Amino acid sequence: MDNLTRQEERDKAYADAVISKLSPEKLLALEDFRKAASSMTCREVEKNVGTFRLNDATLLRFLQQKQFNVDKATKLLEKHLSWRNDFMPSQLTVKDVEAPLGSGIVRRAGLSKEGSPVVFIDVGNFYPKKLYKDSDEFVKLCAFFFEFNIRKLNPGVYHGVIIFDLKGFNYSEHGSKLSMSLVRILIQIIQEQYPQRMRKIYITNPPFLFNALWNVLKVIIEKDLKEKIVVVKKNGHVERVD
Repeated sequence: MDNLTRQEERDKAYADAVISKLSPEKLLALEDFRKAASSMTCREVEKNVGTFRLNDATLLRFLQQKQFNVDKATKLLEKHLSWRNDFMPSQLTVKDVEAPLGSGIVRRAGLSKEGSPVVFIDVGNFYPKKLYKDSDEFVKLCAFFFEFNIRKLNPGVYHGVIIFDLKGFNYSEHGSKLSMSLVRILIQIIQEQYPQRMRKIYITNPPFLFNALWNVLKVIIEKDLKEKIVVVKKNGHVERVD
């Protein structure tokens, strides 16, 4: 079975599971969104490349991200399709992200106990001035991992996990304007380009200044994603952030 067939089966299973639990009002919102999206497209869909499709699974993720507000979901999907046209994420290869991959900043780390693919980010190897010519290079790395993990999802698994290990955090490097701007881009990618794709985000070994950094970033993190973020402190204590 090829990647496209597997993805189509996963998308149908996901959509069927979500639709079966929707209220009448949300079912009407889905119908309205189907009509709004009926004329939308992007180059990947037109060329029939990759596994991205404008099907119910995609529409539901964007609706869920915007609490079934059709107008907001429509605007978000339009922005996403424009983004896909710019970056063609399904066509990214290892060669496109060779330098940051070789740095050790990010790698796949097996599966969670729920079967979700885990991506491990070692902040100690994050040196943006050396690794990225511009922010587009960082976007490509993020998109590459999302697309790869989506293709590799096992049946019945629809979400992923990210672990941010801050053990090697250095404020002058990782708290810099450039580094923080890239973190904001990552948050935007998670929320706007791959909505409803995360099960959990774990932040381990937070530094002394973590709360100050969090106060800067939390204003752009939506409630749904914020509820999925868990901080694991050095003593093993686990807490949610707000």
